[in-house]
Amino acid sequence: MNEAYLAFPGANGYMPWAYYVSNIVLWSFFTMGQPHLFTKFFAMKDHKTMFKAILLGTAGMFFSATLIEWTGVNGIATIQNIEKADQIVPMILQRGLNPFLASIFIAGIVAAGMSTIDGILVTKTGAVTRDIYQKLINKKATDESVMKLSKVVTILIDIIVICFGVFQPGSIFEINLFAFSEMAIFVVPILFGIYWKKATAQGAIAAVVVGVISLLLFTLNPTIKAFAFGFHALFPTTIISSIVMVVVSKFTKTPPQEAIERHFAV
Repeated sequence: MNEAYLAFPGANGYMPWAYYVSNIVLWSFFTMGQPHLFTKFFAMKDHKTMFKAILLGTAGMFFSATLIEWTGVNGIATIQNIEKADQIVPMILQRGLNPFLASIFIAGIVAAGMSTIDGILVTKTGAVTRDIYQKLINKKATDESVMKLSKVVTILIDIIVICFGVFQPGSIFEINLFAFSEMAIFVVPILFGIYWKKATAQGAIAAVVVGVISLLLFTLNPTIKAFAFGFHALFPTTIISSIVMVVVSKFTKTPPQEAIERHFAV
């Protein structure tokens, strides 16, 4: 149909090799930076289990991503003139299966999306109400007041998400990619916090704040974006965030020895 489909950067120039490699790394290694997934690490009994989980998780993502990519290939070959790429999976299911089976598969896709959304929603609401409001703003806040605030925060986040769904500022892939790359910035404080004894809370906060700002600049500003040399904005952002983490940790007070022993003595 078109030889450009078989070589970088593709028929529409969307996927140069550097951006392709970036997506592989982002959706495998950087996945552990997503807060709603990382909280599950706290249930693991030791580092050995954690490494198994990372390796198995990466393998699972590679397998599922490969199937997703072949869905796109099949879509190009079988269905032409699609207005929105987001419609390709439902259309393939409708054409290739009877209505009953197609409905089950589409319901499965929606269910997978819902399980991700509720995990993220709980994590974000908890971050605002517990980590920020109760621990920093109002340390005397009761559980009842925190519960009331969490309901308000949940509704506000829901409204924002619904607006994204209605007005669609980009494709599902582009919106997901931007959101997950923002969350992937947490990989920096996570890794330094696990393996570097001199890492500090101030360094972690500074790394995340600078990381978010850097990611926005590398994504939205064409002049700054050029310095990524075709790679996803998360790559230079991670380097900048790591430097900030080290520098700020060096100039702030090292955690107490008891805290270090509690986390590193295992």
